[in-house]
Amino acid sequence: MTITNQRVVTRAIVLARMTPGIRYSVHQLARLVGTGMPTMQLVLAEYFVRGVLRKTIAGKRDVYWLPSADELASNQGSQWALPRGIFQGYDLANRHFQDLCLSTRARVPKA
Repeated sequence: MTITNQRVVTRAIVLARMTPGIRYSVHQLARLVGTGMPTMQLVLAEYFVRGVLRKTIAGKRDVYWLPSADELASNQGSQWALPRGIFQGYDLANRHFQDLCLSTRARVPKA
């Protein structure tokens, strides 16, 4: 049994290895940082949720990048908007489908 030395991946390490505006796959970043793919996927997902990194899908793979100063300036006023009011049309159909799916799930017994 071999034990690999997994590095502790911090925000400073990841951001120091990335160049703003350059897009990286998870595999490329794992190689740059020196850690495994599962660890890197968790770290990148966390940073994406926090808004530190941007993400898109290229083919079948997720691509992450550190936004450049121009990208930050152009997206200054844009925020995610939550729907307010009553669902209609497409959103209403999705809500009904979600309710149907959740109603058919088996309940988890309390421990």
